[in-house]
Amino acid sequence: MKIVVATDTYIPQTNGVVTYLRQVLPLLAKKHQITLFAPGKKKEEEGGRYKVVRFPSLPFPFYEGYEMALPNPLIKKRLEEEEPDIVHCHAPADLGVQTLLMAKKIGVPVVITHHTHLTEYLHYILKEGKLKEIGKKAVEAAMKKVYNKAHLVITPSHIIKEELEKIGVENVITIHNGIKKMERDERRAEEFRKKYNIKGKFVLYLGRVTKEKSVEELVEALEGLPLVVAGSGPLLETLQKSKPYAIYTGYLTEEEVVGAYSAASLFASASLTETFGLTFAEAMQFGLPIVAMNSLAAPEIVGEAGIIVNNKNELREWVEKLLKEDKLREELGKRAKRRSREFSLENHIKKLEEIYNKVVESTL
Repeated sequence: MKIVVATDTYIPQTNGVVTYLRQVLPLLAKKHQITLFAPGKKKEEEGGRYKVVRFPSLPFPFYEGYEMALPNPLIKKRLEEEEPDIVHCHAPADLGVQTLLMAKKIGVPVVITHHTHLTEYLHYILKEGKLKEIGKKAVEAAMKKVYNKAHLVITPSHIIKEELEKIGVENVITIHNGIKKMERDERRAEEFRKKYNIKGKFVLYLGRVTKEKSVEELVEALEGLPLVVAGSGPLLETLQKSKPYAIYTGYLTEEEVVGAYSAASLFASASLTETFGLTFAEAMQFGLPIVAMNSLAAPEIVGEAGIIVNNKNELREWVEKLLKEDKLREELGKRAKRRSREFSLENHIKKLEEIYNKVVESTL
């Protein structure tokens, strides 16, 4: 099968969507011809069964590292050249929407995956208040209009499916994301501890350091406790200066990520915007209990592998408790490891292939 995949975010940017694509697409390419449409300066990358086509873009002024693809008639031309059986748009906002519209014009079926809780990113453009509420309604109306042009919309959690259905999006199904298999590595754990001068137990947050991930709230809630904030983002420099009592690593390589997970005692997040929680699932592979907020997909993904809390006070109480009580932490860690097996990358690929076949067959 020939599949064109469109994304509004790709390397060198790092986030959950990019991680997902970098894990899933090479596996899909073992059996299918994959062409990825992405914003950026390079023209074409890789080759064979998996190639990346870049379309001219400009930096998005409100969000560091994000590129906006310019309106481009070559999208339609390139689609016609590729002759795909199906188009899969991930978190479409710009290039993804252009690709969807062009695919519809030439009669190619389209599937969308909704990765991002878009309304929670309005704070980069609009201040709190009436204007933001109007903006939220406008974004939801645009999502409904765009998403209903697709043959099928995939969400990574049931709660997000329900949210989309509430605003009028049709033909929505849920497939939990798959995660790349990673294993504990004591050597890398020791290297991580040595590099950041960490002794004893510590709490890990790994992900983008941004407002919508509530990283500042997490750091404030855990002041005085051993916390490592791993990752980069627009808030990093501000937090390093204003809240120096946490350890900030900045961007980590894949090997360093394994080291961080291997060295940590538990994983904590104050995010209210998770549509899946990729790093939750990753941390669970390493047997780390999760402490997360009772919001969106977190309860669904964490399940019995951790503690779901309702506010910052509860978050701190449970983190302190898990740092102190080894038996409880170890028991939750065992549950976490079992839970992580449900997010198999291979099963995820199999479900995607089944969806592609059904959608293509239904449009013949």
